[in-house]
Amino acid sequence: MPRRIDIDIMNPVSLADAVVQIDAFLQDIPNIERRIVRRLAQLGLNEARVNFTGAVYAGDNDADVSVRILEDGRSAELVASGQSVLFIEFGTGIANPEAPAEAVNAATPPPVPHGEFGHHRARSRRGWLYRGSPGNAPDTEPSTLVPGLIHTYGNEANTAMWRARETLIRELPRIFREEMSDYDR
Repeated sequence: MPRRIDIDIMNPVSLADAVVQIDAFLQDIPNIERRIVRRLAQLGLNEARVNFTGAVYAGDNDADVSVRILEDGRSAELVASGQSVLFIEFGTGIANPEAPAEAVNAATPPPVPHGEFGHHRARSRRGWLYRGSPGNAPDTEPSTLVPGLIHTYGNEANTAMWRARETLIRELPRIFREEMSDYDR
């Protein structure tokens, strides 16, 4: 359907043609929505995966990101799972800054402040010890005091999902324009 429909209101054929064009467009709206959802879902999936994969993290980065397009095809869920996800997204340790307020406010429920979770080991400015992989965090290394443990100061917030969300918000107008380009003649 062109953006503009010229109608000769005195011509029944012209009126009927306009109605046909408008009906065709209205019939295609669900398909347009599905195409936009699929493109946004794929973009969000790619962005979140890159963000999690590149995250600096003290420990095993077991983050797995998936997308599920819901039954009607007009909405999707982007899901990150794994034990490391919240630590990567929001960071750990009082030596590291909290995640940006925009990311914290977007979380439901909001994350626990650094140093207030679990055994409160992250409150110490001297860092803490744990058993497992040192990961790729720069200040994480095998303990010189207790063999077999890793010493860390925690992780800065990576905000992988929040940054993926921001990318989707930024790219939505472009994707919408591209999907509507057939109707923009």
